[in-house]
Amino acid sequence: HKKFGGDVEKDIPCQYLKFFELDDDKLNNILTGFKKGEISCGETKNALIEKLTELILNHQKKRSEINDDIINLFYAKDKTIYKKIVSP
Repeated sequence: HKKFGGDVEKDIPCQYLKFFELDDDKLNNILTGFKKGEISCGETKNALIEKLTELILNHQKKRSEINDDIINLFYAKDKTIYKKIVSP
């Protein structure tokens, strides 16, 4: 990849990064660098690992904060109460 550059349409980590990386500038830098051969396939994999690790840790944190009260509110008929409590 360093000599000829990579194909972002065929590289699986690049495809996943298009979905998970919300920072457009960072994504463009990765994809452009990969196309030019400045960034290796291993580096795109590492960028994807960092992004997925962040996402999973955030999910685990939020999931650990769920308790019976929140579950009961979620299933309550009056959803306005749930939205007021859960919304940031």
